[in-house]
Amino acid sequence: MNVLKFALSLSLISVLGTSSFAQDNSRNSLDWSGHYSSGKNMHLTLNENQTYTLVNNGKTTSGKFSWSRNGDMITLPKNNLSFKVGENNLTGTRYGTRLEKQSGAAEPVVSGSLYGGKWMLIELNGKPVSAYNKHAKSAYISFTEKDMRFGGFGGCNSYGGTFEVMPETGRIKFGQSVSTMKACFADGVEAEPLLMKAIRSADNYTIHNGVLSLNKARMAPLARFQMIVK
Repeated sequence: MNVLKFALSLSLISVLGTSSFAQDNSRNSLDWSGHYSSGKNMHLTLNENQTYTLVNNGKTTSGKFSWSRNGDMITLPKNNLSFKVGENNLTGTRYGTRLEKQSGAAEPVVSGSLYGGKWMLIELNGKPVSAYNKHAKSAYISFTEKDMRFGGFGGCNSYGGTFEVMPETGRIKFGQSVSTMKACFADGVEAEPLLMKAIRSADNYTIHNGVLSLNKARMAPLARFQMIVK
């Protein structure tokens, strides 16, 4: 009887050991949470609570992802995308897009949204808006997410165009803009041409305490704006 019990115990241990080994997968054996990037147009952040943020060609979506039954693949239902989860990388199942895990914490560079109101100009080239002529105080910029367009008023002329943005990295790229051609005259320095140059030159942005800064590389902000909700 003791021999039989011993044999059954060994069998049970063997089965449990094999079962545990079979369940070893990407989900429970890899450090999969973090920020991944294709190096070009796709950036994906995976959080431990199974939420995600995807920036794809400048458009941002967020939601919950699901794991496959075998724990080796994730699906982003809102985007109809699936990725095989490897060690420090993700590989798209549809097009083979490869995203590499980025070192460091995946903290967003911005603490607010570009959308939802007008950004009134408060500083340009390091000088407060009051240092320019009277037209500058009415200058603003705004953004629409649906068609990825920006527009605004330079103090004399209206302007607009398209833009691309990557909130996860704080990158922004303004396309060629068009504007009206009115001539306005006032005492003091005209802010509008300097503002247009700042917008063309900006390649990154930050939002902190309701203030939007358009920047180039790591230099001082080119222009700063305060949000005015519509």
